[in-house]
Amino acid sequence: MAKNVSIEDFITLQNLVGRYQWLVDEGDSEGWAQLWTEDGAFIGGATQSFVGHEQLKQVPAWVRTGWDGALRHLTGSFYAEYWASKDEALVKYYNLVTVWNTPQPKLFTLAVSKMRLVRRAGEWKIIENSVTNLVPSRDLGETE
Repeated sequence: MAKNVSIEDFITLQNLVGRYQWLVDEGDSEGWAQLWTEDGAFIGGATQSFVGHEQLKQVPAWVRTGWDGALRHLTGSFYAEYWASKDEALVKYYNLVTVWNTPQPKLFTLAVSKMRLVRRAGEWKIIENSVTNLVPSRDLGETE
């Protein structure tokens, strides 16, 4: 049975995911890593998993430099529920990633994100984001 989150927690969690996407797109490695627990893990969606703040800091830099700052993330069908307690949450959303360094924006990937979060000292932190690509990531050199 789903454990609906409070309106306040729903807005806070949705805002956190929005911040997560803005920070990764802007290449803000420090800010993005601070959204996670010390042992937080980004799994899937990339060629490897990233665990802990130092490894997590690599992701925004990779997004920013690998595509000339042209990747943009967009959240869809956001869903949140409490997990084992009201200080733990599971958030699910579709993650549409587009590329904007060509004359016509292109689809990079569509993925499902399943994010586990915990509230510590009144602040929500990401424990894990497990990403499953539904559409293969596109090579920027590919033409359609």
